Amino acid sequence: MSKLTFVLLCGLAACSNAKKPARLEVQQRTIALGTIAKDTTCLLQYELENTGGAVLQVDTVSASCGCTVPEQTSFRIAPLEKHTLVLRFQPPDTGAFNKKVVVRSNTDSLYTILSFNGYARK
Repeated sequence: MSKLTFVLLCGLAACSNAKKPARLEVQQRTIALGTIAKDTTCLLQYELENTGGAVLQVDTVSASCGCTVPEQTSFRIAPLEKHTLVLRFQPPDTGAFNKKVVVRSNTDSLYTILSFNGYARK
C-alpha cells in the first residue's frame, strides 16, 4: 500500500510541475480610430501578453488588405512578458472601414483576431 501511495504522489507531483502552455492575452482587441484623413498614416499599437508558462511564438501577423502593414510578422514573447505589436494603416479610399489582423501563434486557439475601424475623409 505504501508503494502505491508513493507512486501516486510522484505522479501528482510530476503533473503539477508540468509547464503551462503559452497563452496570449490582448489588452484591447478592437481599436476605434474615429474620423481620419485619407492621406494619413496611422500607427496602431496592440499590447500582447504571454500569461502562460511556455514561450509564445507568433508565427505570422497578417492583415486583411495591403493598406495595413505590421512592423513585425513573427516574434517570441517569454512567459509573463509583454510585447507591443505595431501596425501602420493608410486608408485606400474615403468612407467607413473595418479591418482585421490575424495573429497566428502556438497557443491553444492558434489564431487571434484583432480589429480596428473608423471613417476616412478627404
